[in-house]
Amino acid sequence: MLFLNETLIGNLRLNKFPLEKFGLIIKIIKNNSIRMDTFIPIYGAIMVRVWLYKVTYEQLASNDVNKMKGCGILNKAISARIQGDDYQALFFWMFAVKLFQPHTSVEKVIYEADNVKSFDDVVVYYRDDKPFLDCRHKKIYMDCFQVKFHVTQEGSVTWDGLQDPKFINATSYSIMQRLLNAHRKYYVDDRGVRFNLVSPWQIHPDDVLAKLCSNQEGEIRLDKLFDDDKPPGTKLIREQMKKHLDINDDELYRVIESLRIWKDSFTMHSLKAQLNREFLYLGFKPIENSSCLNPYTELIKQWNIRGVNEITKDFIVDECRREGLYNEKEKEKRNYIDIGIRSFYRSAENMQDETEKMLCLLNYYDGRYLRGDVSWQNDIHSEIVSFISKELVGGKKYRLHLDTHLSNAFIAGYYLDTKSGIEVYPTQKTNKGRGFWVPDQDISVIYPDWKVNNVILKEEELDVALVLCITHDITSDVKNYIDEEKLGVSKMVVCQINEYKSNSSVIDGYHAKMLSDSLSRIVKQRSVHEKRKKLHIFAASPAALMFLIGQVARSFGNIALYEYDFDGLRNFGYSLSIELPIQVKES
Repeated sequence: MLFLNETLIGNLRLNKFPLEKFGLIIKIIKNNSIRMDTFIPIYGAIMVRVWLYKVTYEQLASNDVNKMKGCGILNKAISARIQGDDYQALFFWMFAVKLFQPHTSVEKVIYEADNVKSFDDVVVYYRDDKPFLDCRHKKIYMDCFQVKFHVTQEGSVTWDGLQDPKFINATSYSIMQRLLNAHRKYYVDDRGVRFNLVSPWQIHPDDVLAKLCSNQEGEIRLDKLFDDDKPPGTKLIREQMKKHLDINDDELYRVIESLRIWKDSFTMHSLKAQLNREFLYLGFKPIENSSCLNPYTELIKQWNIRGVNEITKDFIVDECRREGLYNEKEKEKRNYIDIGIRSFYRSAENMQDETEKMLCLLNYYDGRYLRGDVSWQNDIHSEIVSFISKELVGGKKYRLHLDTHLSNAFIAGYYLDTKSGIEVYPTQKTNKGRGFWVPDQDISVIYPDWKVNNVILKEEELDVALVLCITHDITSDVKNYIDEEKLGVSKMVVCQINEYKSNSSVIDGYHAKMLSDSLSRIVKQRSVHEKRKKLHIFAASPAALMFLIGQVARSFGNIALYEYDFDGLRNFGYSLSIELPIQVKES
C-alpha cells in the first residue's frame, strides 16, 4: 500500500510539488516501477518531462506513456539520477569509515551539507588538534566535495569545461564560479579548506588542464599556471579565467590553490571494492557482490528522508548495529602498533589516520618518479633507516602499512630483519580487502611454491638477475633492459608462483613468509663465484612480499634494486634505485 508520511509530505511541499496531482503521481510511480522512498531524488526527472516536452501529469500517468514523444528520457533520467545518488552515497561512506580508524583526524562527515553551498555533496571536518596535512604541507580543517557522476566515459574534464555551466548540468553558474563563491565564504588563511571536484571522467589528454593538474593530490600546479612560458599559452588561459570570474591574479591564485580535481576517480565497482577493504578491516559487513541490494546506500536514503545529514561515529555504530552491519568483535586485534611508509598519495591520503607513526616521502617524488635533486642511495635510504631507529623499539609488535615503492618496502625489511629484535608484520591491499599478513597457516589451503627457470645469457659466470614474476610476467622487459644497458649479467633466475599472474597470487601472510624463506634458499644456490658478484633484483610483486624478502636479504650479498616506469614517462623501462649494503666511505 502506497502512502505519504509526514516527512515525505514536508519534502514535497518544500520542493513545491503539486500535491493536488498526487493521485496522478501514484500512477506515474506504478507505471515506472519507482519506490516511494526514492521518489524525491528522482522528482527532478519528472519535472524535466513536464517542462521540456510539455507533457502533462495526466499524460505521464497514462498507460500509453511509453509511446509519447520523449518518454524514454524519464526512465533514463531516473536511472542516471539513482546511479548518481548511489555513487555519492558510496563516496560518503569512504570518509565515514575513517571515523573508525584508530588514529583518525576526521571529526564528522556531513552528507549534503546545508551550510556549504555548491561543494556540498560531502563535507569532511577534521579535528582542530589534528588537522589534515595536504601535499603542500598546509593544514586542512575542512574538505568540501562536489561529486559529479557520469554513466559513461563519453566526456572529459577540460579547462573550458570548468567555466561552462553545462559541465555540471547547470544553466547559470559554472563550477569555477561556484568555487569562487564558496571560497569567499568559507576560506580563512589559518584554517585551510579544500574544494574537491570528483568525476569519473578523465582530463582530456590534449587539453591544457592535463599539463596543469598534478597526479599527486589533483591540485593545480601553480608554478606552471602562473608561469607565462610553461606550458605555452598559460597567460592566455589565466586571463580567460580571470575574466570569467571577474577577479585579479592574487585572488585567482588563492582560489585555484584550494581546488582539487579527482579526475578518473572511481568506477562504481572500484569504489565498492575499496570500501569493502575498509569495511573488513574495521568490523563492518562487506557489500555482497552476489546481491543487488546495498544496505549502506539504503541507509543514506533513510537518513535523508529523516532529515539526518550530520553523521558521527556514535550515530553510525547505533544505526549499523541495528541493521546487523557492524560487529566490533570482528575488528582485528589492536595489540599491534600501526606504522606506515608512504611515497604514493593516491589511496593513501589518510595514512596518518590509520597509523600512530608514519614516514611520508612524498616531498622526494614527483608522482612516481624521484626528483632530480634526490638520491635513493642517500636521501630515501637515510629517511627509512632514521624512521626505523627512532620510532620502532624492541618488545613491541607493529603492523606496517606500505603505500610505497617496492624498493622502499625492501629497504624497510632489510633493516627490520629477525636480528633487529623488532616484531613487524606488513599489511597488503588485495582484491579481497586489506590483509594483515601475519604468518598464520590455513591448513585447508594448498600453498604453491616458486617455479624456477634459469635463463642463461652468457657462458661466463658474471652477475645474476633475480626476476620475480608474481603480479605480471616481466621476463622480456628485464631481458631488454639488461641488453640495452649492457649489464654484466650472465644468468636470469626467473621465479613465478602460478602460470596466471595476478594481485591474488600470494594467498596470505603465511604464504608470503613461506615464499620469502624459499627464495632465500634459491638465492643461496648460486655458485661461489656468483655470490661474490652482484644480485640484480627486478620484481612485479606485492609490496608486503618485498618487505618480507628484504628481511631475509642480508645473506644475498651485494644487491641492486630496480624500479619500473609504469606511467611510460621514461619509455616503460627500468631504472636503478639503490644498491645494498650501503658502502661506508672512509674519511
